Amino acid sequence: MSFLKNWINLNKKGIAVKLFTDVYINPMRVEDLIKKTFKILNHPKKNKNYIYNISGNKNLSYYEFGKNWLSKIYFTKPKIIKSLYDYRYIKKPNLIENSEFKKSQYITLLKSMNKIIFYDKKNHYIDYSGKSPAIYCKNNIEIDNNLINQLIKFSILNNNINCRICLHNDKNTTMHSMIVLICKKNISQYEFHKHDNSNEYYNVLKGNINLYSIIKDNRKRVITKKKLINGSISYVKKNIYHKLIPQSNYAIFQETKLSPYKQ
Repeated sequence: MSFLKNWINLNKKGIAVKLFTDVYINPMRVEDLIKKTFKILNHPKKNKNYIYNISGNKNLSYYEFGKNWLSKIYFTKPKIIKSLYDYRYIKKPNLIENSEFKKSQYITLLKSMNKIIFYDKKNHYIDYSGKSPAIYCKNNIEIDNNLINQLIKFSILNNNINCRICLHNDKNTTMHSMIVLICKKNISQYEFHKHDNSNEYYNVLKGNINLYSIIKDNRKRVITKKKLINGSISYVKKNIYHKLIPQSNYAIFQETKLSPYKQ
């Protein structure tokens, strides 16, 4: 593939390769591809008019795949930089002709997106500068099942992206309170982290979550797990490493903490 050759050439020149940690592929070995292809060709109900999607079982980010692949090819320590995809470019699709998609499919998608209130620029605006889209509401909103369903639809139409509704006015507001959606399919994105200036509080509105924390017990570091279900309220103290892992396909919760931007 051309992008693999580009990675090699850049490393040969001593230039680090920027690889996404939040964009995923399903690579597979050539041997497995050949076996699956022959299995399809020899199937008694084969139909040459079908379109088949053959992929591997593992869901790897470009960073995970590139780091492993480059180290096996030529480099013991390949030069790689973690990068995030710029989701500011996720917007309504243009109605263009495509060999794989029909125009009617785009129209259907557009109609679905137009039903999502967050694309109403008069009452909402979306900030794509963070790790996930932050939706700000210009007017007061009611947190109910309709709002939660809107957030889920927004995520689905944007490739199951994590996203959040900000109840505070902007980043510099002293207190941050958000309705956060995290998707189970993005499990490789969730890493341990901590907050230096504030405790973090959670109120689960939909789904199930495992809250992992790293604490010291007799000078040893121990990872604890707390199960949070629909209606659970919990918190993590500042300077404690922790991460949230959704156990349901989508988990939605209210998160409240002091702003990291305003000390």
